[in-house]
Amino acid sequence: MNKKEFAQWIYENYTIDEKPMARELLENVLDEAEGMSEEEQYRYLSRMIPQVPDSIIRKVCY
Repeated sequence: MNKKEFAQWIYENYTIDEKPMARELLENVLDEAEGMSEEEQYRYLSRMIPQVPDSIIRKVCY
């Protein structure tokens, strides 16, 4: 799952406040994960977005 697909999955499965700050925070977290190795990205996203199930985060690689 790439960054855009992962963001879309989060928007569809979780309530994200429509205020710009909430979306910007998520986008910043995803941007920060870009370029990390697959394992680093997994650990980072698991720590930053703990509500997302492990099985979903394991599918993310971009």
